[in-house]
Amino acid sequence: MSEKEKSSSVKTIKVVGNSDAVSSLLKLLLSLVMVFVTYNSFSNFHAIHLLKQIDLGDMLHWAYLLIFIGGWLLVLVGVYKNLQKIGVAALIIISVLIIGGLIQRDAISPEDTDMLVNLGELATALIIYIGLSWPEIRRKLFGVRTIDDDDGEP
Repeated sequence: MSEKEKSSSVKTIKVVGNSDAVSSLLKLLLSLVMVFVTYNSFSNFHAIHLLKQIDLGDMLHWAYLLIFIGGWLLVLVGVYKNLQKIGVAALIIISVLIIGGLIQRDAISPEDTDMLVNLGELATALIIYIGLSWPEIRRKLFGVRTIDDDDGEP
């Protein structure tokens, strides 16, 4: 095997530096924006309120609707791709248990629906963030690094 063939079959390990912090911050921001744009109890400026008033004859409303649905599809596909069904189910169960524990310890009242909605929104944003960031989290926890082929073979 020639020197050129040996160098083309060598795999390289990419180690990402400071871009991990920026990437994580952007994913956290994306998850919070997606959840609070969909619904928030602070104001009437959220997608559910706007979708109730949508005029299907207006192209701007169609564009908004397509962007909204497309954004959620991208987020959900990314989370499902990284966590699969078991991971998503585990995070939902953990979130429900934490909120239930807060209710049981009288940290929040079960009658305070605004607080419960806000905690549910934060839990949803956290699930999205963990789902989108799972490869980086797994690499940091378990020392797994991604390996890419230089020769372009799968």
